[in-house]
Amino acid sequence: ATPVIVATSSIHMYEMLGKNNEAILTDVRVRQALAHALDKETIKNTVFSGEGRPKWSWIPGDSWAYKELDGYAYDIEAAKALLSDAGVSDLEFTCLVPTGFPDGERATTIWQQGLAEAGVKMNIELQELSVWIDNYINHTYDVIWNVFPGFADPNYFVSLGLMPHLQDGWTNAEAMDLAVRSNQVIDQAERTELYAQLQDLFVQDLPVI
Repeated sequence: ATPVIVATSSIHMYEMLGKNNEAILTDVRVRQALAHALDKETIKNTVFSGEGRPKWSWIPGDSWAYKELDGYAYDIEAAKALLSDAGVSDLEFTCLVPTGFPDGERATTIWQQGLAEAGVKMNIELQELSVWIDNYINHTYDVIWNVFPGFADPNYFVSLGLMPHLQDGWTNAEAMDLAVRSNQVIDQAERTELYAQLQDLFVQDLPVI
């Protein structure tokens, strides 16, 4: 059967600042290593039938505030080097995915394969939505898959997506300052600059892929 391609602004992501894995929570090098093991092109081609846009910002690609960032190429050797540099070996963690989201499950399986090549064992746990939501809200996870709509204005995601992490997990004072200021400023040119700086920090620190 021919797949039906439907345009959407949804942004699929992995949130990595849960309370349950100290290595991932506390060391940016570990988060960067996990990112290097994520083959976004394969996910695009197999999960989304070649459609979609791999990117690193949380802001929709057609937004006035979007900044194109290089991010982390699919590079297993780079992943291994970062883990070695961090002094982390035999890393094992669990990624929570809600039931009823086959795209999330399939994408996570591809990530699982890349991680295995880098010497990392990721377990995938499918959870009923009510259980998943409870873990999501309380940050009781290692890593969690999620999908957000591509909000028209970036301040929605800053308020709903980033702020909870900035208050509980992403200890980055500069990012917090930028997040607060970007939601208070009216001038779009100034907001564009603030969001550009926030996207830079976001990709460097990787609270979310």
